[in-house]
Amino acid sequence: MVINLTLDDLRKNIDRIDEEILNSLAKRKKLIKEIATLKKSMKIPVLDKGREKLVLDNLKKKAKENKLDADLVASIYSLIFENSKIEQEIENSDKKCRIKEIGLIGFGRFGRLAAGYLSENFKVCVFNKDNYKSNLKNIIFSKLEDVCKKEVIMLAVPISDLNEILKKIRNLVKKDALIIDVCAVKEYPVKLMQKMLSKNTQILATHPLFGPDSASGSLVGRKIVLCRTRINDKLYNEVKSFLKGKGLVVIESTPKEHDEQIAKSLALTHFIGRALIEMKAANAAIDTQGYKNLIKIINTVQNDTIQLFQDMNHYNKYAKKVRDDFITSVNTVDKRIRK
Repeated sequence: MVINLTLDDLRKNIDRIDEEILNSLAKRKKLIKEIATLKKSMKIPVLDKGREKLVLDNLKKKAKENKLDADLVASIYSLIFENSKIEQEIENSDKKCRIKEIGLIGFGRFGRLAAGYLSENFKVCVFNKDNYKSNLKNIIFSKLEDVCKKEVIMLAVPISDLNEILKKIRNLVKKDALIIDVCAVKEYPVKLMQKMLSKNTQILATHPLFGPDSASGSLVGRKIVLCRTRINDKLYNEVKSFLKGKGLVVIESTPKEHDEQIAKSLALTHFIGRALIEMKAANAAIDTQGYKNLIKIINTVQNDTIQLFQDMNHYNKYAKKVRDDFITSVNTVDKRIRK
């Protein structure tokens, strides 16, 4: 006897399979935590490229045997593997931190995002020149003098305001305090902080490669660049461990390396996005995946301020050449078409 399933029946079957997949992923996550603990005790590194390649090749082979798209399966499992590595980093990170309070100067879009995550572990004392307030637990609005008494002070201010802020705080911060900036450019802030801050003030230049739009739900898998400038080993390792414990992927770099790469990966992306906004590019009914990707660039840049866009170009000495090279390439392609 043939049983004809309705559309609703088929959908329910798919829902059951989806639930089984999620349950399996949850079980996999528990095993990953056990592996992380074992690796830590055996002092084995988290990343095992040989093992990862072997498993991925085997999965692609089995995908073909089951008449599945091997590239799609590889793409899905690459994401799962990446998340597994982050889970292991979180599990292996040292959760203890002797610092209990952090000072935060600036409470714009990124400052509010940072305060939200920091307040999960620390009391955050905020100095903000505007009237924006927050009801988040562990966030206290204070005078600049009080914020500068903290052992760690984060400067979440625009690059163009950094010079003025450093003038105000350089005689207020404690000896051996750590100053952290979060600017999208690194050479200029590092030179400025080294010049203006006392030699016994510690400095860590950072660039979180995420913002309120991409990291509002979670920090897991987001990247942050650290440019070690003037900071003792113990505190630096403490900061790194804390960041990894939050699920962040830590990239260590020099200010020069950072600015050279970010001139392309960030400044150029924003330049293209602003150009698309200028020409009023928008979603279209008849589109392609490539065009959809272009529209995604607009969504990435449109919520950031013009000041950020101008600052990342003005203070990054490599940005102009990247823009010029891009414009030259566009003109070259255009001339070929016109021929």
